[in-house]
Amino acid sequence: MKVFAYLFFCLFCLFGLPVNAQDAYHNNLTGMLMEDHSLEVSSFVFENNEASINNLFYVFGGATRTTFETPGNEFSRVVSVTSSAVGDPWAAGLGIRNRSFVNQGDIVLLTFWGKRTSANSDLPVFIERTSDFEKEFYQAISFTPEWEQYFIVIKASNNYPVNALSFGFHLGNVAQNFQIGGFTALNLGNQYELSDIPFGLSADSYGGSADDAPWRAEAASRIDNLRKADMGIMVSDIDGNPVPGATVRVEMQEHEFGFGSAMVMCRFPGNGCFNQTYIQKIGNLDGEGHGFNAAVNENALKWDAWEEEWIGTPEETVNGVVWLDNQGIDFRGHTLLWPGWDKMPDDMLQNQNNLTYMKNRIDERLESMLLHPVLGELIDEWDVINEITFVRDLENAFKNNPGYTTGRELYPEIFNKATELAPGKTNYLNDYAVFSGGSNTNTINRYKNFIEEIIDSGAKLDGIGFQGHIGATPTSILRVKDIYDDFYESYGKRIKITEYDIDPTVSPETQARYLNDFLTMTFSHEAVDAFIMWGFWDGNHWKNNAPMFDINWNLKPSGAAFNNLVFNEWWTNETGTTNDEGLMLFRPFKGQHKIFVEHDGIMQEVNATLSGDTTLHIILGVTATQELDVNLVEIAPNPTHDHIKITLNEAIANVNLDILDVNGKIYQHFEQVANGSILEIDLASGVYIVRLQSLNKTGYRKLVVQ
Repeated sequence: MKVFAYLFFCLFCLFGLPVNAQDAYHNNLTGMLMEDHSLEVSSFVFENNEASINNLFYVFGGATRTTFETPGNEFSRVVSVTSSAVGDPWAAGLGIRNRSFVNQGDIVLLTFWGKRTSANSDLPVFIERTSDFEKEFYQAISFTPEWEQYFIVIKASNNYPVNALSFGFHLGNVAQNFQIGGFTALNLGNQYELSDIPFGLSADSYGGSADDAPWRAEAASRIDNLRKADMGIMVSDIDGNPVPGATVRVEMQEHEFGFGSAMVMCRFPGNGCFNQTYIQKIGNLDGEGHGFNAAVNENALKWDAWEEEWIGTPEETVNGVVWLDNQGIDFRGHTLLWPGWDKMPDDMLQNQNNLTYMKNRIDERLESMLLHPVLGELIDEWDVINEITFVRDLENAFKNNPGYTTGRELYPEIFNKATELAPGKTNYLNDYAVFSGGSNTNTINRYKNFIEEIIDSGAKLDGIGFQGHIGATPTSILRVKDIYDDFYESYGKRIKITEYDIDPTVSPETQARYLNDFLTMTFSHEAVDAFIMWGFWDGNHWKNNAPMFDINWNLKPSGAAFNNLVFNEWWTNETGTTNDEGLMLFRPFKGQHKIFVEHDGIMQEVNATLSGDTTLHIILGVTATQELDVNLVEIAPNPTHDHIKITLNEAIANVNLDILDVNGKIYQHFEQVANGSILEIDLASGVYIVRLQSLNKTGYRKLVVQ
C-alpha cells in the first residue's frame, strides 16, 4: 500500500498536475516516451486528459465542431470538424491555447491523430504567438481516410505565458471534413535538443517528401520539356557531302540555368582573407571540374558594409567581382537599399526627420553603385530593395509626409531612379517572406501587396527574389510549386531563389533530401532562372550550416545531392554516330557545350550554345560552321497536318527544302521555295527534320505532323 501511494506521489511531482485528472491516453503517451525514448515530460501544455482538452478548442471563420466518444482506439474522444472554403487558409480554423507557461528553449511535442472524412484535406498546422501570429511552426498536411498519428516538435524561441501560444489548424483553403483524436502537447523542458527527439513532422515528413509522390514524375516531365532542347549535328565533308558513321560527342560545359552561391569577397586573390581552397571549390565542387556559374555578394556591397568597409575595402570587393567575371560566372549585386536603420549608414537614422537629406543620400548610393567605373560594367542585375515586407523603418519615416501616404511611395521612386541611371540593368525586389517560416499566408499577401504597388506605379520591376532560408519545419514541396505558380501567373516576372539554406537543427540526411526536392521543383518551373545558396562553406555561413562543405571542406550530404543533380542527372555527356544523311540527333540540357566530331582520323571541335531547338552543320576540316540562321525562316503551322507556309526574312530570296525523318531519309523535296509559299505535305504522324538550304548555308528545324 505504501509503495502504491509512493508511485502516485512520484507521478504528481513529475507532471505537476493532479494525478486523478490524468487519463489513460496521457498515461500511455508519457510511458511510451520514457520507456522507448528515455524522454521525461516536465508539464502538459493544455491539460492531461482528453475531455478537458476538447472543451478548450475554439473555432473561427465559420468552422464547426462536434465531439463524441470512440471505442477501440488509443484515444477515447474525437473532435469532428467541418469547414467551408473561404479563399484564404488563415480565415477559418480550429485552435487551442497553452494553459501552462512555456519557457524559451523548452522542447514542446505536439501530437494528435487525424483522418479525413471528405474527398479533400488541406490543413496548415500552426503553432504561433497569439498576439501577432509570429510562427513557431507552420506546415500544411493532408489527412488520409485512415487514422494516422502525427508528431510535431519545436524548440520555443520565446517565453510564452498562459494563453500566449496558440496551436491548431487553418481550414479556409478547401471545403473539408476531418476528425482528430488525442490532440495534446507535452513540454519536455530545456534538458533536450531537437536532435534528441526521434520523431517529428518538423522536418522529415515535409509535404511531398514521399518517394512515390506524384509531383516527382510531373517535375521530371517539365524538366525534359523546359530545360532541354533538340540538337541536331549534321556532318559533311569539305565538298558538302554528308558523312555517315562519324562519331559525335556532346560534352556539357555549363548550364543555362543559374546554379550559384553567395561569395565572401575578401576570399579572392590579393584580398585580405584570401583562401586558396575557397576559390578552387568555386570552380570544382565535385572533383570533376564542375562549379558554380552564378554568384552574389554576401555583405560587401550592402550600403553600410561598403561605406564602413565591413568585409574588406571597396577595392577588394571590386577585385572579387572582377575575378568572378574572368571565370565566366554571372554576378548579381546585393543590395542597393535595405531600408532598416541598422542596415544603412548611421547618418540616415540621425536625419530620419529630414526627408530631403535621406532622398539625396539614397540617390548618391544608387549613383555610387550603378555608375561605378567597374561594377557598373560587370554587374547587370541588382536587388534594388531588400526585405521591405519586414524591414520598414524607411517606410515609416516617410509615412504621412507631403507626397507620401503609406511611405512606400518611396520605393517606386527608387526603382525609377535606378532605371534612369542604368536603364539596361535588371531590377529585382528581394525578400525572405515567402518560404521562410513554413510559408505564412499573411506575410506572403503583404509581400504581394507591396509588389503590386511597385508594378502599378509603372516602375521597372523585372524580377522577384525569394531568399529561400528554410526553417526547422521545411515548406511543403507542393506549396513551393503553388507559390511559383501564383507569383508568375499574377505578375509574369522572372523568379530566382537568391539565398537558399536550411536550419541547422534539421538532420543532415533530411537537409539533403529537402535540397534535392526543393531544387528539383525549382528547376522544373518555367518562371525560375536561378538557384543561389547563401554561402557554400560552413567557414563562411551565418549559421555555420552551408549546403555544400563543412568547416574542414568535407562534402556534406546536401552537397552530394546538389552535385548529383546539377552535374550528373541534369548534365549531358553523350556520344552517337551520324546516319546515312550525316545527321545525329541529341536532346541535351540547355547551356554551353563542346561538340567533338571524328571520322577517318579527322577531329573537329566546336563550341555551341543551346538555348532552343537547333541543328549545327559541321564541315570536317573547316574550322567555322556553315550554318543557316533558321530564325530567318518561319514554318507554320507547327505542328501541322497537311501543309506548311514558308515565310522568309528579306535577307533570303528563296530556299531549298527537304523533309527528312530522324534517321535521315528524305520524304519530300522542294526547290526554290519563295516567301509566302504554301507547301502540301503527305506524311504520317510523327517528328520530322526540315533541312533548309540557302546562301550556301544549311539549317535545320523540327516539324511535328499530327
